[in-house]
Amino acid sequence: MAKIVTTPGVLGGKPRLSNHRISVVDVVEILDDGYTVAETAKALEVTPDEIDAAREYWGDHPKEIAEACHRREALYEEVVEQSRAQTA
Repeated sequence: MAKIVTTPGVLGGKPRLSNHRISVVDVVEILDDGYTVAETAKALEVTPDEIDAAREYWGDHPKEIAEACHRREALYEEVVEQSRAQTA
């Protein structure tokens, strides 16, 4: 099965698919949007086994993934607010 790795300095050390700059959170969010494993693999140009590895990691580390999703959402909101402030 494909590996999930963390590397300081790559994607901020977030868990990601080995040999890719695709985080487990990226995979989780796409699957949460309703895409199938096959569709997600095709869109990300990875194998279904790599998607399954991300899903397995997600299942084994739900708190870590939830926190990463929350941080990503907070950063998005911060960027949106800064953009609005600049146009006001």
